[in-house]
Amino acid sequence: MIMTATCKRGGFEIKRILSIILILAISLAPLTVVAQPRDAMPSSHVVYVDGTHVVFRAFNIGGNNFFMLRDIAYVLSGSGSQFDVAWDGARNAISLRTGEPYTVSGGEMPAPEGSAQTATPSTATVYIDNTRANLRAYNIGGNNFFMLRDLSDALGFVVYWNEARNAVIIETIAGTDEPDVWMPGQMAGGGVETPPTAPTMTAAGAVVLSVTTPIEITNRLNAWEGHDISISALNLVPGVTYTITVTGRAINPSNNAAMFLQLARDGSWPWLAAHYVSRSNPEFTLTAALTTEMLFYGLPLTDFEVIRIQTNAQAATMSFTITSILIEPVPSLAAQSAQRARLETSEPSLVEAFADYFMVGNIWQG
Repeated sequence: MIMTATCKRGGFEIKRILSIILILAISLAPLTVVAQPRDAMPSSHVVYVDGTHVVFRAFNIGGNNFFMLRDIAYVLSGSGSQFDVAWDGARNAISLRTGEPYTVSGGEMPAPEGSAQTATPSTATVYIDNTRANLRAYNIGGNNFFMLRDLSDALGFVVYWNEARNAVIIETIAGTDEPDVWMPGQMAGGGVETPPTAPTMTAAGAVVLSVTTPIEITNRLNAWEGHDISISALNLVPGVTYTITVTGRAINPSNNAAMFLQLARDGSWPWLAAHYVSRSNPEFTLTAALTTEMLFYGLPLTDFEVIRIQTNAQAATMSFTITSILIEPVPSLAAQSAQRARLETSEPSLVEAFADYFMVGNIWQG
């Protein structure tokens, strides 16, 4: 029961004051918002995982792709981005353990759904390596579907959209202490161009670019900011295979931080190489092969503007130092054969060296 009293004294009304206090109390009281179900439309996007076409049951909810959690775990098992999934009924929780192979439970990778479904916001709590994670998820037909980009950020794989192919690109990164080499055609992010390295112009067969002065990349605002090498300035010779090797050191890397070596142009950013870094292993080496004849999602190397050295999203603001960049041709088979011939003729053969001790007919010589 609310007691009110009116006492006018000099135009002052206690009743009005009490009314205002009551309104404020009601407006500041906590409100319980019930999340509403949403329409989930079957996704029409093609999906590639490490360059292989994989068919998922996926849904588009509000313009974002949601995938069944166990399907992603199933497909990534065995890669550097693998994780296991366990259900904790007592806590209504999903436990994800990174770095562990997925334990198959049955029902993974069902056929794509052909009609719209109702998606109910998931009430399950998610823990990644015993740390609570904030991931957007819906329950569709009794299974939890998670936003793919949320999973990629939290679990250490890369997701990118290829407009030309209407495709979702998923790439895993092998987390070893040794550099991991990706062949051309894989994708990552892309973006802000920084001043290119001035290359050393030489004829085919000699070093194309050699940088040994450390390059500091600091004050980064996003993962795209890094160091660019102008491709047109390299004057790569058709028919020659080149190797590019970049070495460096990450500064205070975060969990799941990785360095990328990739090509860049408007709308396409194919990977060349990637390597995880950590506080205990901050050094990185990125190595890849290049030829002007290689196609990167249908585009020749010369159609790209730069070779970019950058990071993944987990290390978007991480500083790093590039200690060396080397681009050099790989000797052709003909050149290697010529080199072997030169070596063979520059030294006496076994026959020549021991000619005095070989049998001629049935008579020993020497």
